[in-house]
Amino acid sequence: MTSRLRLRPDVSILRLPDGGIQIGLDVETPVVLPDAPPHAEAALMGLRRGLTAHEFADVVPGLPHSWARITLATLTHQGLTTPWHHDQPSAVIVGSGAVADAVAATLEPGTPLVAPHSWRPESHPGKLVLVCPETPEPDRVLTRELTISGRTHLVLHAEPERAIVGPLVTPDSACLTCTDLIRRDLDPAWPHLLLQLCRTTAVPHPSQTAWIAGMAAAQVRAWSAGFVPDTWGTTIELSRADGSLGTRSWARRLDCAAHAAAHRCAA
Repeated sequence: MTSRLRLRPDVSILRLPDGGIQIGLDVETPVVLPDAPPHAEAALMGLRRGLTAHEFADVVPGLPHSWARITLATLTHQGLTTPWHHDQPSAVIVGSGAVADAVAATLEPGTPLVAPHSWRPESHPGKLVLVCPETPEPDRVLTRELTISGRTHLVLHAEPERAIVGPLVTPDSACLTCTDLIRRDLDPAWPHLLLQLCRTTAVPHPSQTAWIAGMAAAQVRAWSAGFVPDTWGTTIELSRADGSLGTRSWARRLDCAAHAAAHRCAA
């Protein structure tokens, strides 16, 4: 076997009282490796980096080759290994300021960070766009361009009152133009307030940026794995006053000009 495999990063490696090793905490599907030799945990940790069968057998001095061979075959059969490849970041950050910096520090190394004035809708094709403004609300010109161009994007921002993750915008979900129409219907003064929120620089609390960054990483991971993230058509909000979490669901508006323009561009 010359291909490189790596142990999935989402499973635990635990030594059992009888000397075996359990892979995974799921009580229904744990994999037990009996009679694990000394330093087997170190060998399995090395497998997380991606190794060939020969490299795995030699990753720890004195590791029995027969145990390494059987273990690798068992892990592969149970779906606990994946082909190794050079990971490419699956997202691109468009923004500046504390939120953008915190998200960049949390995501995969090498995730691009692009200043809003340098961003073009055709840049970094195929990547999830993370909109991270340093203002309480993102620039609506930017978000409208993303919607019209059909780019999937996730909005991440902080107001003095709350930190907000979402919505995740796809061609068939609510975009920020949709949410603005809903908020205008609820509060006719919203367009006037929005103009100020898009221009005023905010300094978020470190707890807000840390929460946003962690949530962003989880949403990117779900999107990259082919799942629908929790923020699709939804915002998740963390109150700065009491730390409570809340959610809001947003429906796509039939009178949304951004979606209408996107439809014309795609036709």
